[in-house]
Amino acid sequence: SATVAELVEYMLTHSDNTVAEALARLVAAHEGRPVTVADAAVAVVDQVELLGVPVTGVTLVGGSGLGRRNVIPAVTLTRVLTVAAADTHPELRSLLSGLPVASASGTLGDRFRNQAARSGAGAVRAKTGTLSGVTTLAGTVRPAPCPG
Repeated sequence: SATVAELVEYMLTHSDNTVAEALARLVAAHEGRPVTVADAAVAVVDQVELLGVPVTGVTLVGGSGLGRRNVIPAVTLTRVLTVAAADTHPELRSLLSGLPVASASGTLGDRFRNQAARSGAGAVRAKTGTLSGVTTLAGTVRPAPCPG
């Protein structure tokens, strides 16, 4: 079987909602909670808060992100990515390595290809989120090399 890190990478790169839901339920099971949609959402928020990430204003309905009532403030997403990049949490590195790469993989494979956005190709790693009437993007940008 794939490791949890490999499943996280796959889920992020391919935007696989079924794997996302299964991973959230795995978090619930790890916490000793029932593996229901509601308990999975609570367990994920609990684990994020244990990392020192602010969760005020977070509302999760399940683990896939498909619920219209989901709310995740930008500060929470930003801090999760920051914690995942920190040397103190190498176990979270798959949250970064699984992010699709602009103009190369996953849901960003066909983005950043036009002339105006080409500088983002290969430099942007991000997860998209799309529901009817709502689009989000959260990730990282590798800085351009300094000239000279």
